[in-house]
Amino acid sequence: MRMRAASLFGGILIIGCYSAGASACSIKELKEMPWKLHSMSIRARFAEQTFLGDDAVEKFNALDTAVNFKLPCTIYQGDSWQLGTNLMLSAGILKTFDENAISLSAIPELMLRNNSESVTFNAGFGLAAFTRNKFGVQDFGGPVQFAITFGATTELTSRTRLGYRFQHYSDGRAYGTDTTGADLHMIEFYYQF
Repeated sequence: MRMRAASLFGGILIIGCYSAGASACSIKELKEMPWKLHSMSIRARFAEQTFLGDDAVEKFNALDTAVNFKLPCTIYQGDSWQLGTNLMLSAGILKTFDENAISLSAIPELMLRNNSESVTFNAGFGLAAFTRNKFGVQDFGGPVQFAITFGATTELTSRTRLGYRFQHYSDGRAYGTDTTGADLHMIEFYYQF
């Protein structure tokens, strides 16, 4: 049941992103507008409570870094808040007690920010790749996984932010019914350009 909810959430998010992006910017505008490097972040897992899918058999730790590109499409611009698009690219290590893998992800996101950008909320759905898909008795099924994420940040200084990120990895049953994903709760430190 939780896997169906995750798939439904991901599908709605993808349709929403593409619909909103298409209505906010034409293809020509997207080609002409440069993407802007918005921030870099370092994040580490601090908890592993399952929200989506089956409980993970193994206990995972994660440490990675991400670069966030502010995409040119603004879906909504109000007096206090704006809803835009973002692309998060990450690379890091996913590990258990005695095994680890390099993890890479590319996740388009919707980003809600107040105009001073002191508070942000984001949610996205994309793809991740691991150099290993079996960790002890847990099998992710294959090297390519779906990645669902949401997070929030608050301003520490004009250039730094502290945030929370939820990250879910799953194959969506693409490799079969005997696979299990993982939910990671992460603390994130941002530097904004």
